[in-house]
This record gives sequence, structure tokens and C-alpha cells, in this order.
Amino acid sequence: MNSTSSVKMIICWIAVGFSALTAFEVAAETNAAPTPSEAQATATTKPKDSELAVCETTIREIIGKAHGVLFFITLPNESDPDDAFLARFGGMPVTVEKGSMSSVIKKDKGEFNVRHQTTGEVGVSILIGPIKWVTNESAELEICYSQSAMGFGQFFYVIERTNNTWAVTKKRQGITM
Repeated sequence: MNSTSSVKMIICWIAVGFSALTAFEVAAETNAAPTPSEAQATATTKPKDSELAVCETTIREIIGKAHGVLFFITLPNESDPDDAFLARFGGMPVTVEKGSMSSVIKKDKGEFNVRHQTTGEVGVSILIGPIKWVTNESAELEICYSQSAMGFGQFFYVIERTNNTWAVTKKRQGITM
């Protein structure tokens, strides 16, 4: 575990009021509760390529309309994506870097910014929580993002595969500022 990513994760969790609620529990609070059989589904281990496809789909959903923004990506278990994964975003009008390339820079009065370790450019840190496999074709995950003390948030996603294509089918906002 990298200490910089751990600090970012803790700051993000504190900033968004991280709770131990699962996406199912949060969905239940908004009357979007899954059926009992879905709620009781057992998580299964998936091949790395399926996990990466789910992460890629979710990241594309988040950064899809951004232009000229720097994003730092941290995959589940606080791991950096490899260069091949980052190359998947090469045609987008944003820059995507490994999460370990970011630093949290403290400012006055408890404020902070997420910045590139080398260039100092301000960016947005995207932390992908563990993937919960509901079925072979459906997964849930929590995303936490932060840019500064005044720009952070939490979202819950359901991603499903149809005809070998992964897509976000549900998105629920957690706490956002």
C-alpha cells in the first residue's frame, strides 16, 4: 500500500463522509432496492480482463464529457493501472495518469489540492472501490473522486454486460460537494 494513495483515500473518505453502506443498502434508501435474490448473490472472483473492463467502463462514464482535465486513476485495492490500461484512454481529450503520480498538497485552513507530483498541475483523483460481482454479467462498485477540499464526491455504479459490451446501467450519487 502506497502511503500517498492511502492518504488520498482517507481524505476522500473523510471528505465524503464515507460509510460502510454497500451499494445495495444505499439503493434501498432510495427505493431502488434490488430483488432479494440479487441482494443475496454471492460475489465471485472474475478474470482480470473483466475487472479492467468494468473499471474502464466506469471511468469513461466519469470523464466522458471532460476536456483538458488531468485525472489520476487508482484501481481497486489501491493499485495503479498499468500503461496498457491507461493507453485505452488515449483518444480522449483528457490526460489519464496513475494514481501514484498524484500528491495531496495542503493549503491554508485545512484546504488541499490534488496535484501531479512532477509538474504540479492540478488534477482529479479517481479512486475505484472494490468490485462486487452480483452475477457473471453484473457488477457494482463505488467511486470516490477528489480535486480539493471543496470538490469531492462519491458515486455508486451498476455495470452490466450485454452482447459482450459493458455499460453503466445505474448510477447513484452518494455525498458530493
